[in-house]
Amino acid sequence: MKCRERRSLSQLQVQGRILNKLAKLIEKWQRDPCVKLSIIEELNGLPHLQKLWGAICAGSRSLSVPNEDAFHRLLPLCKNNLLYSPHDIQEKVLKQLLARCQDTADYNPQLNLTVFQFRYFVRSKECSFQARLDEINDEMQIISALQSTNTQYIDKTMARLRLMGQVLPGQKILMEMSHLLLPGPFDGRQSVVDFLTNYVNDVDLKHQMIDSFVEGLESNDTKDRQGSCEVLAILQDSSVVSRLAYIAQSDPSSQVRKQAKRALDTLGEDGRDALQQLQLSSHGFQGISVK
Repeated sequence: MKCRERRSLSQLQVQGRILNKLAKLIEKWQRDPCVKLSIIEELNGLPHLQKLWGAICAGSRSLSVPNEDAFHRLLPLCKNNLLYSPHDIQEKVLKQLLARCQDTADYNPQLNLTVFQFRYFVRSKECSFQARLDEINDEMQIISALQSTNTQYIDKTMARLRLMGQVLPGQKILMEMSHLLLPGPFDGRQSVVDFLTNYVNDVDLKHQMIDSFVEGLESNDTKDRQGSCEVLAILQDSSVVSRLAYIAQSDPSSQVRKQAKRALDTLGEDGRDALQQLQLSSHGFQGISVK
């Protein structure tokens, strides 16, 4: 099963729980139309989230609020919690938080934020709202640094990531890191290679990293797919041969296909066999079977 399919199933499970809660509220209202559905049992025992939701819905205690209203009402709180971040970063962090509550790639002011989405996201890792803001703020600052044209700044950021020890950075950071392995005006390759080799000896972390970059092969961003091919070549694990073979055969980008073939060529006998079968297939012979 592809990474996107697994993630979709996980998302459907969360959405199913949310719909189940809404169905129970509707059922309660149907039994007694006088019941106050604005009494949000979902936040019972969570006074901090009750206070935050009260601010989001301006004291109305409604079950959903337009994103645009939620953004403007949470922005002052966000500014207080991220005092040392530039104003534009504060806004980006809050928009990203709202997008993640709704499990969308980007902030959409036209959508509505429900109390259930808010509660599930903030509490999914037993984190506080402040911890979630800090997490996203750190991620955005790291990504901004990795996109810098200053090689020293990039090297310092990579050194900081290495000091994280047994914690794997988030998916977006890993993808941005992989871009540094591609040809470009700034050479950050060695810093990334040093980072990756820190994880090679830890079997669990290496498998987590491989899973992250296999998922990167499914990204809509060409540079993500190309960089993921390069990382998988560096990590040297034959379990990814079939996935790279599929990319080498069917990716819409010729650059990505070329990168996948290069990666296969580095993955020992299994990789070279897969590459040879691809070459035979391109000349009309029996090709490889891909999963």
